[in-house]
Amino acid sequence: MEHKRPTLWGVSFCMIETNKQIRYLSYFLILLVIAVYYPGLYGGFHFDDFYNIVNNPRIHLQSLDPVELWQAAWSGQTNALKRPLSILSFALNTYFTGYSAPMMKITNLVIHILNGLCIIYLSYLLLLRLFSHQNDKTQAKYLALLIGAIWMLHPLQLTCVLYVVQRMTSLATLFSLLAILSYCKVRTKQFSTTVSWLKLYPVAIFGLLSLLSKEIGVLIPLYLLCIEIFIFKFYCHDKKDVNSLYVIYICTLALPLSLGTAYVLLNPDWLSYGNRDFTLVERLLTEMRVVIGYLKAIVIPDITSMGLYSGDTYTISKSLLSPFTTLLSGLFIVFLLALGVCYRNKYAFLSFGLFWFFLGHSLESTFLPLEIAFEHRNYLPSFGIIFAAIYGLFIYFRKKDKVRIMASLCIILALALGSVTFIRANYWASPISLALQDVQAHPNSVRANLTIGGFYQASYLKSQLPEQKQQLYEKTLYYFNKAEKINPSLVTPIIARSIVTCMQTSAIPNDALDSITKKLKTNPFNTESELALIILTDRILDGTCKLSSDEYFRIVDAAISSKNLSNISESRLLFGMAAYHDKLLNDYDSALSLVKEAIKKSPDFLNYRIELINFYLAKGLYKEALIELKILEDKDTYGFNAASINKAYTILESVSHLP
Repeated sequence: MEHKRPTLWGVSFCMIETNKQIRYLSYFLILLVIAVYYPGLYGGFHFDDFYNIVNNPRIHLQSLDPVELWQAAWSGQTNALKRPLSILSFALNTYFTGYSAPMMKITNLVIHILNGLCIIYLSYLLLLRLFSHQNDKTQAKYLALLIGAIWMLHPLQLTCVLYVVQRMTSLATLFSLLAILSYCKVRTKQFSTTVSWLKLYPVAIFGLLSLLSKEIGVLIPLYLLCIEIFIFKFYCHDKKDVNSLYVIYICTLALPLSLGTAYVLLNPDWLSYGNRDFTLVERLLTEMRVVIGYLKAIVIPDITSMGLYSGDTYTISKSLLSPFTTLLSGLFIVFLLALGVCYRNKYAFLSFGLFWFFLGHSLESTFLPLEIAFEHRNYLPSFGIIFAAIYGLFIYFRKKDKVRIMASLCIILALALGSVTFIRANYWASPISLALQDVQAHPNSVRANLTIGGFYQASYLKSQLPEQKQQLYEKTLYYFNKAEKINPSLVTPIIARSIVTCMQTSAIPNDALDSITKKLKTNPFNTESELALIILTDRILDGTCKLSSDEYFRIVDAAISSKNLSNISESRLLFGMAAYHDKLLNDYDSALSLVKEAIKKSPDFLNYRIELINFYLAKGLYKEALIELKILEDKDTYGFNAASINKAYTILESVSHLP
């Protein structure tokens, strides 16, 4: 008797309408994703959006002049690679759609949908190899669509859409998926015929584009190796190609490893933990708990544990036993990896899913001095867990000849996940609603309390009614004081409280000044301390906060003498002092001296040299400006500051008495 193959939704796999049904279901899925994210598309900017987008004037393009585009692309402040493609995409957004957070989020949503379609196609190619009936392509199409739907609608993916700056992650993922798909298409053909290895050139192109979007592009060879080991298993129609395949992997893995090692040796500050309140060992220990938390969020998403500041809920692991869950998490990770190794033949899909997930976290969740946790780090790694889970369910229900039940359950699951994402998207509809949700979900997060306090502070400044103004002032103080109580060693909450107090009373209390200087001297200086001092300086310069020069210099001197102060941070503090001398004290000589000192501390940070040139031009010191301009031109090897250089030369050429 002929074996009856299982069907999904009662559809026969031999029907010629299959492709049409898949296409219509794909259209429906895209519309569903748009509907789920729609409420959050009209929200504003958040958190790192301000540092990377709002406060980056170079991405506000006035034209599509190649020089301006080039300068915008390389204006990122993230790290050595600067993520130029992501930054350029923000710049093009501002040019074509205006300086609009909603339009940038719509662009992110389009990228997310494209990523989802790539996930569906990738799942299809992998499933074809896993299925025992190799000719049953229709099964693979429907199952791939289910996997893609769950991945696209999962609430853990939300920040890559509604948190504008995380386009860096989604864009890098898009190019990574295109590279992986290019590889899988060539390898699939090699199962039945001989295909030239030169056909893999798109992998290199898309890999480079991914790397220029975000550093996670470096993980592409690891993802490909994971597919090769557990799914394709180094099989080729021509046995000679197997040896070539081994050589390719040796080269693609050895080259990035060698380049990365060389870069770290030549730039040891890149792995510096000086601006963090944890060490390398403490981060590695803590990340074991974080990764298990990610796994839980993928399998059992809990909306109350998600948010921009979910990483603040993790206490730093000081040892394997402090807290004890560190050891348990480490053992569980070892167990999962051992499970993947032991069952790599019997349950290859499970091994693939587990290793895909852990390899996806091998960069951002290991040795790099990054923040402890962010949910966007699961954007591509989560695919491994979702793929393994759905395929595992399919195998289980197929044995019982109840695939339609499995399909129905997966549809319900996808709709449930979409509902949770829809609820989250409503929180993201406005910055204030998100801030309120974050502080409710993470009441012990310093940053969540500072954020909501900042919104009340902004409302306080706008209010004209004395009674309402007083209420907003008290709410602001409540959240700033709460943030200080959560972590008394941090200087950021007390600076925030001091600024709003200064706005209300025109002075910062002496006890607050004493506390600020003491904390700056005794605690490690970090990026948040630096940002707080920059904001304080800005409020003093714009007249919002009144502070005597003695009080201001007392605070800055304490910061400069603080622990672990990097040259970059010191140069920024010196530059702020220079602005203070120039704008408030009219002390040009001291301002000039401080700018030069800031340049000495960070000679490769060319923005300060540009400011020095502008300083000279404003004061009519054209010869000095010309000298600095030539130095800037020599240092600007790749023309990242070409527009600023050309503008300065135009001013100098208009001065007739110069040769």
